[in-house]
Amino acid sequence: MGNKKTDIRKRITFVTIGAALLAVILLFSAFAFSYIKKFDQTIKEENQAHLAEVADHIVSYIQNVVQDTQVSLETAGNALLAIPEDRRLPYLQDMAKRHKFAYVGYAEADGMLWATEASRDGDISHEAYFQSAMKGESKISGLVRHILTNRAVSGIMMSVPFKDGAGKPAGVLVAMLEASRLQEVLGIESYGGEGYSYIIDTEGNLVLHNKSMDYNNFFRVLQNAKIKEGASLSRTEADMRAGKSGMILYEQLGTSRYAYYCPLGMNGWTVVNIVSKEAITAKTDLLTRELAAISVAAGIVFLALLAAAAVLWAVSQSQRHAAETKSEFLANISHEIRTPMNAIVGMGELLMRSALNEKQKEYVRSILNSGKGLLAIINDVLDFSKIESGKFTIQSEAYKPEEILYDLMYMAAIKLEDKPVRFLIDVDRSVPACLTGDATRVRQILVNLVGNAVKFTEKGYIRLTIRCRREGDRTRVTMKVEDTGIGIRKQDMDKLFISFSQIDSKYSRSGEGTGLGLVITGALCRMMDGEIRVESEYGKGSEFTASIMQRDGGGRPLMEQEYPRDKGVLILDEEPFMEEYYAGCLNCMQVPYKICAVYEEFEQELESGRYPYAMADRNTVLGLAHRKVPEGVFVITLLKIQEHTLMSEQAQDLTVFVPLFGIQCPALLKKLAETGPASGAAPSPDSLSGYPYTRVLLVDDNALNLEIAEELMKPYGMQVDCVHSGQEAVDAVLARTYDLVFMDHMMPGMDGTEALKKIRTLPDQRGRSVPVVALTANASSSAQAMFQAQGFSGFLAKPIMIQKLNEILEKWLAPVNDRRRAEQHGLHEESHGSC
Repeated sequence: MGNKKTDIRKRITFVTIGAALLAVILLFSAFAFSYIKKFDQTIKEENQAHLAEVADHIVSYIQNVVQDTQVSLETAGNALLAIPEDRRLPYLQDMAKRHKFAYVGYAEADGMLWATEASRDGDISHEAYFQSAMKGESKISGLVRHILTNRAVSGIMMSVPFKDGAGKPAGVLVAMLEASRLQEVLGIESYGGEGYSYIIDTEGNLVLHNKSMDYNNFFRVLQNAKIKEGASLSRTEADMRAGKSGMILYEQLGTSRYAYYCPLGMNGWTVVNIVSKEAITAKTDLLTRELAAISVAAGIVFLALLAAAAVLWAVSQSQRHAAETKSEFLANISHEIRTPMNAIVGMGELLMRSALNEKQKEYVRSILNSGKGLLAIINDVLDFSKIESGKFTIQSEAYKPEEILYDLMYMAAIKLEDKPVRFLIDVDRSVPACLTGDATRVRQILVNLVGNAVKFTEKGYIRLTIRCRREGDRTRVTMKVEDTGIGIRKQDMDKLFISFSQIDSKYSRSGEGTGLGLVITGALCRMMDGEIRVESEYGKGSEFTASIMQRDGGGRPLMEQEYPRDKGVLILDEEPFMEEYYAGCLNCMQVPYKICAVYEEFEQELESGRYPYAMADRNTVLGLAHRKVPEGVFVITLLKIQEHTLMSEQAQDLTVFVPLFGIQCPALLKKLAETGPASGAAPSPDSLSGYPYTRVLLVDDNALNLEIAEELMKPYGMQVDCVHSGQEAVDAVLARTYDLVFMDHMMPGMDGTEALKKIRTLPDQRGRSVPVVALTANASSSAQAMFQAQGFSGFLAKPIMIQKLNEILEKWLAPVNDRRRAEQHGLHEESHGSC
């Protein structure tokens, strides 16, 4: 009887568990169908958002092209009458070539047009744009077609008036902007090439397109189609004419398509983006199949586990054994259920938050992988993905290694903060001042290697050594980074260059990141016909050596060669490894030297006068300011990396930055030999020239760039404010008076050019008079000309060079600072006189 009751209890337990598993399967199925329904709705919303984003890009691009062209025409119009008549057409021909106009022409008050295209010469006094110009108005036409000498072109006519010395309209400057210039943006890829775009006028006629359309009229297409979602045909036409945005779903010849429309903001034209519904719903169908497959797999797992449990219970000998088996069974069931469910929910949330792009396809594939093998989520890293897909390209352009080293030095200084770590750069004589290659990727390699060293080094030093060797018509550049950090265990060496792999956290608790930095560095080296090697001893440090192939840019070596070799150098530094560093640099320079580890020895050698160049840390040099230094001895300050904010002291000609000792020391010796000292005394803290009576605004969306620029400007003594966007810059100029603005050119949202235009149109006079200097990484001559045409007062390239910064501050701040200082002193003297 007891056995029978036990069997009944076992059966009840078995049935209960089976029912629970069945309920889980049913709940899972309900969840899947509910999720798919919500996903379909989300797809529609994200579809509209994506089409709107593409349309906004088209609108922004076309408006920018038109606005830039308008600004160029206005600039040319202001200068036209100042140009001799026989040189006007060549000037306009050059302008047409630079801006890719079909033609440019001008007409004075008599209405006779003189154009770069002879076929367009003639009387234009009857043209609307000429009549508007004589009223002082600019004009943009609709789409027009002209037959030129050797071709037919379509485009828009843009005209601006030019004025005489009295400020009255004296004629018109007109240019034809080809439609192809505006049409190229319509080729932007969306939905993997399934989406396409049109620009139509108020009557629905095609203006610009990258794909043919029935009847060449969008309204006629809709008249012959069935609108399934969104506004009616008449309402849609009215919305477009009124400049409103919206989206409709229409069916034509058995194919359903989404159409999103929004105003272009010019001539009443409308941007229309179209994509087939099938391209959208295909993702839902794919997700349905994958969820169904996961559900089937989960059901099979559940049934298999249930069968295994039944066998275990059938052969169990005691209630205790059955209970243990049951606990293990339930634990397994719980684990097997939570794992795929968590994957499905997590990936579902990512899909709900993300646009439907290539990443989302990766997420959907991860759901399938979770159902089959319950694997982890796949992470996507842009650079690594590009390298893996073969889309990563190496550029070739001239660059200066010294600029990369300055950039790298500032990065290391900020990351090191107050760590007792010396950062040293050793550049061989073989390194040229100019190389040809991909400067961005060379910088990325060095940043990765030095960044790793900074991360894992708590004391001692980090040393970067650069050597070059000619191999045929190319140059092999070898970059070695050695540190005194924690080192790497032998069992971890193989993990360094494996994707998504990091050294065991118990050996490197300070480490963080994706584990792809060295993988990407190795790939970059191989793409530049080089390699990367590593040697390390755990507890003592590591040494990474990367080599790449570049081309010699020609010209002088990076290290100065013309300096006196017969005059000795005296150095004070207490750290033993610094003696080796200085000795290596000075041996390479082939000058006599003595390195002292204690102050008393340094003081004795200094007083003897045997060494014309005495170098020591800042505190020591400041202490010597009150002592008599032998005649003919230069006392030079050695700045550590933690003192990078004092780099502007280099203007005093008596400062060497230790990380760049091998570059700056020979250059300084040459300069001192040529110009001689202003004084044999050591520089004092008050000897820096500054602008304490001025205020400067820095604008950059990159926080690191702002921090570096602010630190560079601290020694000049002016008040510095920092903002992170173009709109914040406009608000700042509106709120207070600035004497100079450094404006980053490329920023999300409102870029530097747009911010400058808004500043110039502020109601306050200061917005129109404040000098605005472009701050950009694009240092080409064409870029400088572009910034000047856009109205910038000057140009400062990144990374910021001290000499160029000095020139700009001297030009714009020195007069203002001197005037205010004089005014301040005048008020001060007046107040004393009244007493």
